[in-house]
Amino acid sequence: MMKRNVVMICRWIVELALVVYLKGIYLDRNVKTDFSSIQDILFVEEAQVLAMIFWLLPFLISLIEIAFTFYHQLVHFDFRYKGRTQYINRLTLEYTGKAILYAVLFSCGQLIYFHASDLKSCLVVTVNLCLVFYNLNVMAVVLSLVFTKYIYAMLVVVAVLFSITFFPPLLQCLPIACSFYTEGIDIGAGLLVICMMVLIRKVYLHMDLRGDFT
Repeated sequence: MMKRNVVMICRWIVELALVVYLKGIYLDRNVKTDFSSIQDILFVEEAQVLAMIFWLLPFLISLIEIAFTFYHQLVHFDFRYKGRTQYINRLTLEYTGKAILYAVLFSCGQLIYFHASDLKSCLVVTVNLCLVFYNLNVMAVVLSLVFTKYIYAMLVVVAVLFSITFFPPLLQCLPIACSFYTEGIDIGAGLLVICMMVLIRKVYLHMDLRGDFT
C-alpha cells in the first residue's frame, strides 16, 4: 500500500509539473498579479486560450484518477469489511486525503512557478482550490450513484467546470463558482462539500449494488 501511494504521488507531481510547464510556454512568468483568487492564477492577464486549457487539465485528471476510483470502490464492496458503514468511512477518509493532497500540490506548483509572495493570499487560494477539487470530485460521485454510469456524471461535471469560467457576475456568488473569484474563503463551497458527502453516504447505504455500475 505504501509503495503504491508513493508511486501515485510521484505520478501526480510529474503530471502537475508538466501542466505548469505547458502553460508557462504561453505565459510570461513575470506578469504582475497579486494572486488573491483562483481566477488570478487560472486566467492571468495576457494568458492565451491554450494556456488556460492546460491550466484546467488537473481538474479533469482528478475526475479520472480520484473520483472514478472512489466511485469504483464504492460500488465494488470489499468483503474484508464487516459492513458498508465501516467501508464508506474508510473510503471517505482515504479520498478526502487524496483530493486535498492533489489540490495542494497543484496550488503550490503554480504559486512557486509564478513567484507568488503574499502568504495569506496563497493560503486562501490553496484552501479554495481544495474546496473546488473536492466539490467537483464528490459531485461526480453523487451523479454517478444516480446515473449508475460514471461517464455521464463526468460529462456533467466537466460542463459545470467550464461554465463556471464564463459565469456572469450575478452567478459568481454561487458555491464552487465563488471559489474562483473571491479573495476570501468560500464558505458556501465548504458547506456544499458536507452536504454532498452526507448525500453520498445516505444513497450508498441504501442502494442496490447488483445494478449495472460502470
